[in-house]
Order: sequence, then structure tokens, then C-alpha cells
Amino acid sequence: MFVGKFAISKAYGDGNSKLQEYIDHYETKYLNELFGAELCTLFLAGYSSVEIYEVLFDAFAYDSPCKGVVISEGIETMLKGFILAHYSREDLGTSTAQGKIMLSTEGGEKISDNYDFVFTVYNQAITTYNAIIQRIKDNSTDYPEFKGKAKELSYFI
Repeated sequence: MFVGKFAISKAYGDGNSKLQEYIDHYETKYLNELFGAELCTLFLAGYSSVEIYEVLFDAFAYDSPCKGVVISEGIETMLKGFILAHYSREDLGTSTAQGKIMLSTEGGEKISDNYDFVFTVYNQAITTYNAIIQRIKDNSTDYPEFKGKAKELSYFI
């Protein structure tokens, strides 16, 4: 799931369970913020079988009467971006009795532009998030339960 540009190393300890905690927390959070609680429930119940939800789930590009060309990478890619950004930002060390420490490596050095990477991935997810909202607004009669709010690009999370 987290491969390619979303690759997350799970080589140490409880990496898989820690990542699953991030997925469980942020997937629900961002979908509720995207749709509002009522539409989120409907979306989760029918995203793979109801056409108006399938359109939002998959990647799309279209000409919006209000915004010009609108491009979405799809909800799965959007969620991967949000989760990777939070995981990379918040899981920078290992908790010990003395506090959180950062492991050092013998054969390399940690890259220093991690924050640039985090914000790039997060903002790409925001772009898709807002594209989905624009699609819903342009087709508001299909989504009367919509209560989501657009997000601004960010330079801190």
C-alpha cells in the first residue's frame, strides 16, 4: 500500500502496527472533514457500487464552470498523502525512558529536507481534497448531504 512515492520503511519493531494506527485515525478524520459526517457514512457504504461515489473515489480531471481544469488523483492517493505526511512528521524518533530519541546510522545520514518532503506530500493531498470538493459543488444536486470544507495549502501540520 505505501510503496513508490509513498514508501514507508517498516524495518524496525512495531512499524506495521504503528502505521495502522495512523491509517485508522487519519482516514476517518479526513473523510469526515472532506464530506461531512452524513455524506461520509453514505460514501463509505457505497463508494465501490454507487456511481456518484465511484466518480469521487477514482482519479479524475474535468472542466469546472467555476475553476477551470480540476484534477484529482483519487481518494486513496489523497489519504496516502495525508497519512504519510503525518507519519513522517510525527514519528521522527523512538520513545525511551529518557524521552524521544533519534536513532543514528553508521552508513549514512538522515536527509535534512524531511520537512520539505512532508509539506510537499501534504499539499499534494490538499490539492486532490479540494478537487473532490469542487466536483461535489459542481454537482451539488447529487450530494445534498455535503457539509465538507475546503482546506488551504499548509507550511506546518
